[in-house]
Amino acid sequence: MPLNKTKGNMYDWITHTWPVGRGCAHDCSYCYVKSIPGSDIGTHFIPQAKPDLGRDKTIFVGNCIDLFSEEMDSRDIESVLRHCQKYPLNRYVFQTKNPERMYGYLSAMPQAMPGQSILGTTIESDDAALLAKHSKAPEPTQRALWIGSCKDAGFKTFLTIEPIMRCDPQKLAALVVAANPTWVNIGADSKNNNLPEPTPSEINVLITMLKQNGFEIKLKPNLKRIYNLS
Repeated sequence: MPLNKTKGNMYDWITHTWPVGRGCAHDCSYCYVKSIPGSDIGTHFIPQAKPDLGRDKTIFVGNCIDLFSEEMDSRDIESVLRHCQKYPLNRYVFQTKNPERMYGYLSAMPQAMPGQSILGTTIESDDAALLAKHSKAPEPTQRALWIGSCKDAGFKTFLTIEPIMRCDPQKLAALVVAANPTWVNIGADSKNNNLPEPTPSEINVLITMLKQNGFEIKLKPNLKRIYNLS
């Protein structure tokens, strides 16, 4: 699959995406990739011919797939990482809901310069029972634990709360503190999936607590549907 310039609801600090495949066995009810033809659950299309990744880019690798989900073949993961290493003048972003498996590939991540590989996970709520109704991904405390281990290993990390769902803001803030990411992204459901969502006051409590703990917060534009960004 080709290298693409970012558009739509992508993080504004990313310049390009390299899809590498489509589909994911986590089967999240709100996943936008499901609307893409050929994205059956558990189906992956790892490219044989890999694009020229160039230089001076920040590339989200696998934005339409969870590269580190359990059903992914280790040979495909290693092939993607090796290709990234051929272009050492870029920064690479890897986001997964299974950071435990990603942790096993830290030694294979591009590391030609400090912060070259930026590792992230998603935690939509502290409520594991609620998340289990919408996703087959690992439960939130495990995601926090393992992305924290990636940070402890010396990598720049981020934690994304998107789509933010009904939560106890104090408990969710405690998960973020345990993960200790370099920064936190917060966004809302932008695909009308009728998810249970927090109130504006609950979001405000969460943001206030995270700022009090020294975290940099990046609010995505889609959050304005349920929270005043000003």
